[in-house]
Amino acid sequence: MVGTLILAERFWSMAGPRSIGVTFPTESPASAYASLLEFHEVLLDIARDVTHPPGVGDPDAKQIIPVTRFTTSDEVELIANSMAQKFQTEQVGPSFLLQPCHVVFSELADNVLHHSETKRGLVAASSGTYLRRDGTVQRIVEIAIGDAGIGIARAIMKNPHHQPSDDVAAIVLALKEGVSGVEDRYRGFGLWYLTQEVVRRARARVFALRSGRAYVRLRGDGTVKSKAYAQFPGTLAHVIIPYDAPSQQP
Repeated sequence: MVGTLILAERFWSMAGPRSIGVTFPTESPASAYASLLEFHEVLLDIARDVTHPPGVGDPDAKQIIPVTRFTTSDEVELIANSMAQKFQTEQVGPSFLLQPCHVVFSELADNVLHHSETKRGLVAASSGTYLRRDGTVQRIVEIAIGDAGIGIARAIMKNPHHQPSDDVAAIVLALKEGVSGVEDRYRGFGLWYLTQEVVRRARARVFALRSGRAYVRLRGDGTVKSKAYAQFPGTLAHVIIPYDAPSQQP
């Protein structure tokens, strides 16, 4: 949903007549999930027409952060505090999930504000379940953050020491320790820290990045998959944190 809003925002900023329509699949959980995260309310600020049929969603799904725009560090702090309150009262999941979710949100939001060269970012987060292939139910927390900025490749290529060959290489490079578009030896640790302290703490966790023509997915077990797609206007990050039981850390 965050990616859809980024595409809509970029399209709406173009010159000339514009009209956007979004239709959710009929009788799909997507509609209920969108309502849970208040997606259509944000989209109405951008688009002229939204068709939003009723749907049946995951009964265990809970809103952590509705689809929210942020433009300043103060707004990021307010969002983080709201998220912390929900976890501390275990409204959306066990309290031990707060630490990894806070790292994910704060690091990715910081990248948006300091490297994307855009005026705003978008974030959404929820907890819920999905059905494994073996028929068992897996609890998860998902966080998505995106922007319609310059993208990862252009951001890190501002540093003449980093000149990746393509968008996939740019994302892979950006995940390494000490890589930044700023020539400062004390910068470039945010994404690397996120992968070390959150993603690689458990095998089933997933960190996916979409920027430019690239999609790169890193799993907690160290597996990296990448693929080239059509151009994406900005950057979209998606983190999935599975957890098994309230008494166990994910």
